Amino acid sequence: MGETKTGKVGNVSVDSLSAELDRDLVGTNQFDVNEVEDLMGVWVNQTIEQGMNISRNIVLLADFPKTVEGQKKNRLKGFSMQSLHTAAAQIATNRGDVFIIGGVEHMGRARHLLCIILVPAVFFRQ
Repeated sequence: MGETKTGKVGNVSVDSLSAELDRDLVGTNQFDVNEVEDLMGVWVNQTIEQGMNISRNIVLLADFPKTVEGQKKNRLKGFSMQSLHTAAAQIATNRGDVFIIGGVEHMGRARHLLCIILVPAVFFRQ
């Protein structure tokens, strides 16, 4: 993407950027957006504007039908692959035909913030 502060997308929110990409995805591949069952998003840095359900925001910003669900996932590693497996399982069991899976992180707009609260009963057991 380039420099986060002076680059072309430095002031564009992650949901707006992703909505644009998803609109292009539909246009390029020419499928009926009404067939999309779910947009599964994987977001690593869930803070500030990225702390909301970005997937649902993308569905709305991309002008997808309101029947398209938008689920947000976070496990830092491996959730894109898990989302792919979930979509494949849903397709295999006739619970949907079209799923969009993706993820984004925009460090220029939401820097990593470390905020850990240790619960003594969990972490300091005897």
